[in-house]
Amino acid sequence: MEKTKKPLGYRLWFKLILTFMLFIPAYTSLPYDPTKTSEVITAVLAAPWVTAIPWLLPLTKLLMLSVILVPLVLKKPLTKVLVAYYGIVLIGVGLFQNMAITEEYGFTWLIGNTLVQFVVAIYCFYVFFRKSKVNETEVLEYS
Repeated sequence: MEKTKKPLGYRLWFKLILTFMLFIPAYTSLPYDPTKTSEVITAVLAAPWVTAIPWLLPLTKLLMLSVILVPLVLKKPLTKVLVAYYGIVLIGVGLFQNMAITEEYGFTWLIGNTLVQFVVAIYCFYVFFRKSKVNETEVLEYS
């Protein structure tokens, strides 16, 4: 029996690295008590930069619609397009969803969240640009 290589998302070492990245402390321009980290995270996610860019949400919705409709119109699966879309969205979310300017903490950046999303986005781009076909398991693990 031939041993098959597990996709990256199923490897324990990769999951551990991503998990540990989440523990990287947030950056704030004003000092905060580390025991209040959950309050810092809540403040950022309550008013992220993405809400300050009103055209971004409609753009992402149109992109998602096109990613869904193009394969239907062409009548063939475009798995790599879907993986590229995930990568692009993860970069945008990593930048604009994890940063905010708050009254209590000033400019705040959830660095760990951003890094995790960037690592997964890089893997999506790796899958997109490599020469071999994308198997369905790889796509489903990022859905």
